[in-house]
Amino acid sequence: MRDYGRYDEAQLRFKSTSKIDSNLYVRQDGTLTYYFTTEEMVAFCDSYRDSEGYSLQIVENFYITRQYANRQQKKARYRVWIHTKIEKVFR
Repeated sequence: MRDYGRYDEAQLRFKSTSKIDSNLYVRQDGTLTYYFTTEEMVAFCDSYRDSEGYSLQIVENFYITRQYANRQQKKARYRVWIHTKIEKVFR
C-alpha cells in the first residue's frame, strides 16, 4: 500500500473549512483524503483478525519523502507518502 503520509504538503495546504476530522479532509470535488502514519498502520494490522484465524503482519512500513523543485515559481515542494507491505498469515 502506498498512500499519503502525515504532514504531506497537500495536507498542509488544506483550509480549515475542508477538515472533517483529524487528518481527514474533503477536496473540492467531494472526495475524501486521509493522511496516514506508520503507527496507524501497525495499530490496524494488530487489531485485524478474521473469522478463519488469519491476521495481518507488516513486512515493510516506512515513510517516503521527496522534495520537488518548481523552477518556474522558484519553490520547493515537500511530499510525504507512507509505504506499507502487509501479508495475511494464519495464526
